[in-house]
Amino acid sequence: MANPLSNEAEIFNKIKIENIKVDRIVWELINHYLNNDLQKILFIVGDHLDSSEPIPLEDAKKIRNDCIEITKFLKKLKEATRKD
Repeated sequence: MANPLSNEAEIFNKIKIENIKVDRIVWELINHYLNNDLQKILFIVGDHLDSSEPIPLEDAKKIRNDCIEITKFLKKLKEATRKD
């Protein structure tokens, strides 16, 4: 996980206090796209953790592509859901 935001606790507290909810259809998209790409990355990395060999270039490219797809999905979701 990335380094926490300096005000992360305040953000989560605001979400709880203001009862901010994410619709189930949005969670369905998040779970489908993020979990699939993250699982692919985990499988690739996991296969190489048992060896002392570095991750081959082709597998590194797959990881990069999965990261790009995650970024594209998040941008698309943001554009569809942001109010401001």
